[in-house]
Amino acid sequence: MEIIDTHTHIGQFGQWNCSCETLMTCMRKFGVSQGIVSTISGNEYDYELNLVNSDKGQIRINHDMLQEIKKYKGRLKALFWIRPHSEVADRQLENYLEVNREWFVGLKVHPRCSNLKFSLENYHTYLELCKKLALPFCIHTQNDGFSNIEYVYNVAKQYSDINFIAIHMEMGTNHQCAMQYIKECSNLYGDTTMVKIDDVIKAIRCCGSKKILFGSDAVVFGEDSYRRYDDFEEKLINTFSGTEIEDLFYNNAKRFFKYIGGSYE
Repeated sequence: MEIIDTHTHIGQFGQWNCSCETLMTCMRKFGVSQGIVSTISGNEYDYELNLVNSDKGQIRINHDMLQEIKKYKGRLKALFWIRPHSEVADRQLENYLEVNREWFVGLKVHPRCSNLKFSLENYHTYLELCKKLALPFCIHTQNDGFSNIEYVYNVAKQYSDINFIAIHMEMGTNHQCAMQYIKECSNLYGDTTMVKIDDVIKAIRCCGSKKILFGSDAVVFGEDSYRRYDDFEEKLINTFSGTEIEDLFYNNAKRFFKYIGGSYE
């Protein structure tokens, strides 16, 4: 079965050093045909809210990632990791994304690692850019005062013409609130990253198979990042129809993101 992993990483941040080569090795072992990757090197703050020193701007950081993923002939596509605490979405960024539209299929932010609540105006220029370029917005969600699911829900309701993914479906919770928001809001989706299989099953039953995408966080947990998904597919096959499983593993990703899917060398 084809698998598209909508949440993978490369780059360096704190204790994590995620190489493109390790990611590709993991994807081959697990049978992932395509990955959507973002660079953790784009974080502005660490988890203790200490400023991360970087002499590179967001375009340079993401361009460095782009040069890595281009080596794999379309097996990897990218999310542009934004830095809303220190930068904005200006004409230069718009031009860059337009030129590299084949590779960048959306924007990504980790609000805590930008030290900004997702409800603040700093995100406005990025949201307007997503609206203009018809790009989806992917947000780390967690019950942390920065990326709470209600912030994302409120923004998604305001920007009804942008599609949003609530990554983790609010980590650190039982995901019930996230499921209800995803069910209610037509342009808000969830992913499976670090969500237990029983909760994934609940989310699909609650929200419908077309609202949840497969994501893993590979290779944040090293070469065995996919080990926790060993029985994931089997449990889903025993619970849902073939069409519902195809939605989760690849059809939703193809609908949600542009320039993904197809055959690769």
